[in-house]
Amino acid sequence: KVLIVPGLGSTFFEWHPNNLPKFGIINTFHHSVAHSLLFGTYEGTKRIIIHQVHSFDDEANYYGAAYLTAFGLAGGIAGQIQHVASHYTEQWLGLSDSTLRLSMRSAAAPTLRPVLLAFPSSAIGFVAFEYGKKFTT
Repeated sequence: KVLIVPGLGSTFFEWHPNNLPKFGIINTFHHSVAHSLLFGTYEGTKRIIIHQVHSFDDEANYYGAAYLTAFGLAGGIAGQIQHVASHYTEQWLGLSDSTLRLSMRSAAAPTLRPVLLAFPSSAIGFVAFEYGKKFTT
């Protein structure tokens, strides 16, 4: 029997129950790479930008405009990198059409619009994350 998730209609969701562990491992790897890149890029980029802010103004307020800009830029860049990496790993691991590829040569490049649209949502998310820490600590 084939397990079909109603309403999703993609071959990706038409799994044989014996294949579920394989797809679980592939999905875990895919999301691990994506989130490692997202948060690693955010922290690295944030530190670089904040270092630049301090080289101009040692007295900058952590919740002021300079830091708001740093958080937003770092978050937006991280979101774009994560989107591009997810696009490629999704194809390479066969998550889009259930075909495992061993070569990145057959992977199609992401289109510009979704990559650009990843910036504002991720920037807003990381600004909210940083300012949310202020209220929880």
